[in-house]
Amino acid sequence: MVRTDIVQKFPELFGAKKVNGRDANVEATIATLTRELRPAIAAALSARRELLQSPAPVRQKYAWPKWDATFEDPVTGKSWTQRQIVQGMIDNFLGRESQWRWRLNDEVPIPADAHPTRNPGLELTGPWHPLDMAFNALNSPAPMNMPDFEDAAPPHFQPDGTPANQPIGIFAALQNAKEIFEGRWANRPYEVVKKGKKREYRINKPPSGWPTRFSRPPGIHITYDHVTVDGRPAPAVVVICVLWIFNNYDALKRSGTGVYFYIPKIQTPQEALILEKLLSRLEGMIGVPAGTFKIKVLYEEGNAGRSLPAIAWVLRRRLLGTNVGRWDYLGSLIEIWKDDPKGVYPDPQTLGMAVPNMIAYQRYNALIMLMAGMKNGELENAAPIGGMAAVMIYQPGDAYGRSRYNPLALRAMVVDKLRERLLGLIFVPDAALPDGQQPTLEDIL
Repeated sequence: MVRTDIVQKFPELFGAKKVNGRDANVEATIATLTRELRPAIAAALSARRELLQSPAPVRQKYAWPKWDATFEDPVTGKSWTQRQIVQGMIDNFLGRESQWRWRLNDEVPIPADAHPTRNPGLELTGPWHPLDMAFNALNSPAPMNMPDFEDAAPPHFQPDGTPANQPIGIFAALQNAKEIFEGRWANRPYEVVKKGKKREYRINKPPSGWPTRFSRPPGIHITYDHVTVDGRPAPAVVVICVLWIFNNYDALKRSGTGVYFYIPKIQTPQEALILEKLLSRLEGMIGVPAGTFKIKVLYEEGNAGRSLPAIAWVLRRRLLGTNVGRWDYLGSLIEIWKDDPKGVYPDPQTLGMAVPNMIAYQRYNALIMLMAGMKNGELENAAPIGGMAAVMIYQPGDAYGRSRYNPLALRAMVVDKLRERLLGLIFVPDAALPDGQQPTLEDIL
């Protein structure tokens, strides 16, 4: 059941749909998928809590998975061991065929506009409500944009003090996306009064020139009170994925692109399996091959690093790459060490991406993506993705004068991207250097 005021305000988002020539219904699909996935989500969140509350030493409870630990294969329904998954990834990297060899995106090829190595540049994120935010995103020269329903999102509630006639932000953003993709704002201005002045916004590019869109849904821990199934709030990831796919798949396909997601907060292969089952079920419902919906994943939780090969293996039909972060990763290290008397707590305010443990984090991420994404000796089927540069650009008229820091913010972006290249995150030497020498910057260049 969707709350009455939401349906009345956004009737186009709900009800019966025709998607890829197939009949579908938004509310019925949300109910079906919620009932299927709710037990697995509850188990995954309980496992998170048990791990956090466990009195076991950090080196024990956050150790690497044992070689005989098993994980469910979403493709065959059978289980693989940690040893088999890692061996298969190594075999792929070495170009060695074996019964365990696997690699990313081997069933449905990566569309050109979503390929991580063919669309270099900044990935920008932000809300798509109000409408001018979506217009600005599409006018950006950045090659990729994340319509955000996670941490930079318009709210999924009515903030205290806002006018009663203001819409719930996430649904307004979904409505904006639907109208834009269907061409309703082509050559049409959006007018709004801001700070007492009337302003006009337009989309200045044709769809072929827009950044590739990767919708960013919430993590599995978020629920939406205004969408309920059997009297309980529905998982936000189910709601957002269903609404995005059912309302936008055909329009996106007509414009030469596809359904892509940017997934946050995954910590374990079991959590990755929930996402894989959700997306593959939706693919089956609209009649497209499993792996058609492509994803990038934020590797922002220290706990995820323990099982990163298995997470990539679970998502292998669709994973384009994993992205490192800073703030969330450092926060997760605090969670990991919070009960250890010898714990050293990182300060997210002062530690950057160039300190030793963060360099190791980036290189490990790059190595896993390199090994899982190789095909015929080339990095063809996936790639490591650079980290988040959490900076903000302010308007010259900002009331607090923060625009004076814009040059520093822009410089921080440039330095951040330069750092990634100097670290050699996607550099593979042609041959070993003598006496175990490390390659120099000159060798890399």
